[in-house]
Amino acid sequence: MGLSLFVGCLTEVAVFAYADAIIKTYGVHEVMNASLVLMGVRQLGLAAMTQPYQVLLVEALAGPIFALGWTGQRAGQKTRDSQ
Repeated sequence: MGLSLFVGCLTEVAVFAYADAIIKTYGVHEVMNASLVLMGVRQLGLAAMTQPYQVLLVEALAGPIFALGWTGQRAGQKTRDSQ
């Protein structure tokens, strides 16, 4: 459990570091869509697991899902507030 959380947090920090550049490059809507697609891939990966260690590969998607989703929501809110 702890190792899977570590992997998720590690990928989350890496994506948060580049989140502004990703949003500037692709835009808020594309980043939010990517987050939703990654969530679907993660859920399918969790359903298809046959060995316990495979959770580490699937949990690597948890970081980008949260980081892109959170940053996209805040960037979208900031855009709406400024209008």
